[in-house]
Amino acid sequence: MPIPIEPDLAIPMPDKNIPFSDFHEKAIAACNSALFLGLDDEPDEEDMAIAEQAAYDIAEEPVEATPKLLKKSESFKPATYRATKKILDEFSIRVV
Repeated sequence: MPIPIEPDLAIPMPDKNIPFSDFHEKAIAACNSALFLGLDDEPDEEDMAIAEQAAYDIAEEPVEATPKLLKKSESFKPATYRATKKILDEFSIRVV
């Protein structure tokens, strides 16, 4: 049986997505979305290589690398975000 859904037209739709200022936050959000949607996101060798390079870039120059990675990450697969998040989480625990 179909359920009729009526949108609340009093709430304006955003013009574009909310931009992230931190690549780690974007990776966390992407991983949570993939988990919620039930996507198969096991990283392969290519995903791991991209994730390792992203983590290395952030470790070397965090201020300069973040805007570049935010732009570059528009083409990342969920598995790449998962691998990157895992590396960054481990890195932040070890450093702190």
